[in-house]
Amino acid sequence: MKRYSESLEQWEQEAYHDGYGADWLADVGEGVKYYAMECEVKGRRPTFAGLIRYIDRKRCCQPEGEENETE
Repeated sequence: MKRYSESLEQWEQEAYHDGYGADWLADVGEGVKYYAMECEVKGRRPTFAGLIRYIDRKRCCQPEGEENETE
């Protein structure tokens, strides 16, 4: 099993490689807030593991029109 720090580092490096590293870091910061808000609405206690899953889901789902056009 990968450590959380390894996953975050890998995702960050992929984002910088693809040219949107600074945006990715800002999105992660916003993701922390939105994850906490989602947990509050659902009456759940936020966890770090849950946050990592949330970030992973969000990074895999780019909005339409923002796909990497070189692939």
